[in-house]
Amino acid sequence: MPPFEENPEFAPKTWGADKLRIDTDQFKLFLQPVEGDARDQETDPSWLIRTNAKGKPSTADVLQLVASRENRIYDACGTDGFAKNADTAFFVPTTDPKLGAQLELSPTNGLQAALTGYGKPLPKGAKITGWWGISEKNADILVARKGLVVGVTYGSISQVGRVLDIAYVDPFTKRRAFVYLPLGNEIRDAMQGYVPGMNQSGRYYWL
Repeated sequence: MPPFEENPEFAPKTWGADKLRIDTDQFKLFLQPVEGDARDQETDPSWLIRTNAKGKPSTADVLQLVASRENRIYDACGTDGFAKNADTAFFVPTTDPKLGAQLELSPTNGLQAALTGYGKPLPKGAKITGWWGISEKNADILVARKGLVVGVTYGSISQVGRVLDIAYVDPFTKRRAFVYLPLGNEIRDAMQGYVPGMNQSGRYYWL
């Protein structure tokens, strides 16, 4: 039982943050207020943590996420490993306050510039990622493979997509936005684990 005296089904946020080894501000991105005890797999992704009416996180959800992070730890492969091996992917941080824990660009964070730069309609169901510091060579490899782009929120996998094309290259920063097709919760949940060592530009990891 968690080391606190209140309802053991819901814990203080500080306890949850400690269990995930992140700070309380980072922990807030994992929280999702829901009504009742049932988790709808279509609308309540398993990496999110339910809260009660007082905003306290579900103890069971915290422990479930901790277990998934301990069950599988991803290894970085570096740029050379990515270029030579198809069983790798481009992992990016989904911690931008303007985006939340999402891969896609928002209307207030450069979406229109990317759409204008792309210059043609998006494929059905496709979205555009945020801007990432990936080299031209590796961007071309990612598109040619129809490889995976994996969103990571403070170590946990929050979203997975299949890259279809390069949407636009920012002329000043040289960062790239991709057209991608979001993959379902089932695929994301099957990949769940812990991704150590993320930076703000993105890194390459073995699948």
